[in-house]
This record gives sequence, structure tokens and C-alpha cells, in this order.
Amino acid sequence: MEKRYDMKAAIIILVMALILSYGLVKFLSIALNTELPLAVVSSWSMEPTLHIGDLIIVRGVEPEIGDVVVFSRGKYIVHRVIAKSETTNGFIVITKGDANTYPDGRISYKQVKGKVVMIVPYVGVLKLLSEKFYYVFFILAFMVFLSTKIFF
Repeated sequence: MEKRYDMKAAIIILVMALILSYGLVKFLSIALNTELPLAVVSSWSMEPTLHIGDLIIVRGVEPEIGDVVVFSRGKYIVHRVIAKSETTNGFIVITKGDANTYPDGRISYKQVKGKVVMIVPYVGVLKLLSEKFYYVFFILAFMVFLSTKIFF
């Protein structure tokens, strides 16, 4: 009977954690005025400013030259604004990774999700690892789960 209660408690805690994390992201999205309030750096293009695994907090504001922004081009990219111009449809920016040789080209205001307002070093490493080794983690977690059920 106790094992059944422990399993039920674990499931309730997991569901509550998922609901709370979803709620936190939604709250941050509203508070920071962007659809992408949190992101994890996944490449070396912004070295030495940003490192792989850094968690960045993004705010949806119009970027200025020198700001580090997140924009969408099939995937999310984090680069620095090196030029900006106004058009009838809003602004257009040209971005470049600090470690890159060449700029990215023109980015429309619709593609820009916001500028980076805070960096939390290396907190996102676990997220990146979990994306790369999802199946390994799943199998290990399943093995731990089975071993706790067998021995306890």
C-alpha cells in the first residue's frame, strides 16, 4: 500500500512541477513582453560575451545598436545588433555574432523576439545535455525507477 501511495505522490509532484514551470514561463512572457522570455545559448558565435549553456533572459523591446538580441530565422539565434534602420514597417537590424566573421544580413522587426537583459552563466547546460542525450537520461531514469521498486 505504501508503494502505491509513494507512486501517486510522485506523479502529483511531477504534474505540479510541470504546471508551475509552464505558469512561470507564461508569467515571464507577459511580464517581459516577449514570446521567448528564457533561452539557452547553444553555440560559440557570441564568445566571449555568451558561452554555451548560459541561460539568457529576454525582454521584448526595440533593440539599439550594440544590444544582444534573440531573433528567429527558422531557429532562434542570439547575436549583437551592429546596424539599425527605420522602414515604414518598423525597424530592420543587421546582426553579427561576436565570434563570427560576417554579419547575418537584414533582420525584420517581426523576427526580433527581444534583447538580452540578463545572463545566468551555465544554468542551461542541463537543458542542452538533456536535448542531446534525451534517450540516455530516459533509460537511466527508468533503470533507477525500476531498481528502487525492486529493492524497496
